[in-house]
Amino acid sequence: RNAVNSGEWDRALQIAKSRSGAQPAEKPDLESAMAVALLSARGGSPEILNELAQDHVVRAKVKWERALSLLATIGNNAPFVGLFGTVLGIIKAFNELSQQAGGAGVSGVTAGVADALVATAVGILVAIPAVVGFNLYQRRTRAALSEAEALKSFLIGKIAGNDPGHRAGARG
Repeated sequence: RNAVNSGEWDRALQIAKSRSGAQPAEKPDLESAMAVALLSARGGSPEILNELAQDHVVRAKVKWERALSLLATIGNNAPFVGLFGTVLGIIKAFNELSQQAGGAGVSGVTAGVADALVATAVGILVAIPAVVGFNLYQRRTRAALSEAEALKSFLIGKIAGNDPGHRAGARG
């Protein structure tokens, strides 16, 4: 932004290329590749620049959100796995109770209930960190997307404002 504000377009492009090259391919910087594309295509119309920038933002967003689906799946399904274990533990407890005569089945019932509670606890123990991770990563992704959108608007505005052919009143 500082280089663009100073009118140092080549320096801004160099900075964007440097940042873009330093990012891992599986988790690209949402802003760098877009900035490189915009700064490299400074002669295009604002509409074309917008489409070009949006392509880079959407492709980076898809890569960022891949991890979100895994966290969401774990967070949503872990309680059901725990519930399934609970049901199996209760079934085991009642089965033990039906197998025993009189009061001798109490230890079998309590063991089954204990297994059921352990399964429930494990399901919750897995779900909570997954949901927390999902929410934190989703918030980070939304913030990064907002920053990328802001930079896109800034660059397109500066590029269009810097090119006499794009200024208001300069079109025929």
